[in-house]
Amino acid sequence: MLLATAAYDANVYKSARNIEGVKISAVADLNALCLLQPRKLLVTKDALDAFKARVPAAKQA
Repeated sequence: MLLATAAYDANVYKSARNIEGVKISAVADLNALCLLQPRKLLVTKDALDAFKARVPAAKQA
């Protein structure tokens, strides 16, 4: 499982680092491979907003 946060959060990192199979990553560190590898993806609301801000809106035809 990948846990995506808006930015590095020490409390989240310390809470989840010992859980087997959980990887924690900030939105700034994500790439396509990071998103496609895990079977499950947990994204905080702030992380989703930050991700939307990074990805330009798709052009409409």
